[in-house]
Amino acid sequence: MVTQVPASDWSSHTVHALMAEVAHDLCTPVYSIGTTVELLLDTFESLDKLDKDEAARLLVRVRQGTRWLQEMLADLTHGRLAAATSDELSGKPLNLGRCLERSVPIVQPLLDLRHQRVDVRLPQRPVVVWGDEHLLRRVVVNLLSNAAKYSRDEDTVELEVAAEPEWALVEVRDHGDGVRPLDQMRIFNRHTRVRRSDGALQPVGSGLGLSIVKSLVERHGGSVGVRSEAGQGATFWFRLPRLGTRRRIPRTRSAA
Repeated sequence: MVTQVPASDWSSHTVHALMAEVAHDLCTPVYSIGTTVELLLDTFESLDKLDKDEAARLLVRVRQGTRWLQEMLADLTHGRLAAATSDELSGKPLNLGRCLERSVPIVQPLLDLRHQRVDVRLPQRPVVVWGDEHLLRRVVVNLLSNAAKYSRDEDTVELEVAAEPEWALVEVRDHGDGVRPLDQMRIFNRHTRVRRSDGALQPVGSGLGLSIVKSLVERHGGSVGVRSEAGQGATFWFRLPRLGTRRRIPRTRSAA
């Protein structure tokens, strides 16, 4: 999926950054699988109330989470680096909307736990970009996980893909406390934790998710940002060059 870099070329800083990022992104599928298994166990506790359709739905989610976990571990096992490096991408033309829509099931168990939902809005015509599908799905998994974490119970998180003349625009909107103007300037920096509008620290986290998002998007020739007002939620967005425009597409190489 990503260019393989010889271990001899890794600096200690790169190795540390890689391990931190992989550990961060492994948390979501591990937690999702664990949450779904707990729901399954609750379902099977009372056989007279067993809903086979519900059990099948939960098992599908376990399978989806497991496959995502396998992809992450494959990247680690084979030395295929991601956000921690600036190596060339292995990309292909992608229908961005369909690609990102496939990210939702990874975080769905986290949403279900707090009775939240994702409203996905895609344009009628495909928006095509050149990129690595796994890495772009990592971007959206991180953004959706963040939105779920900072939203309230029963809130709706919005995921929207739109076509601009030369760019593909993706927005993830939540309805939480929002991001203060001062924090918006540094929120994509590594290990940054922001405060709520009342000054209290937001939920505990590593402060890595948004820095991973920024690095992966920029490797695709794109940009990231946030719009927010105190108490009005936040919209995290990123743009990628559309295929077939004059925008620069990142250097790529075929997957081995």
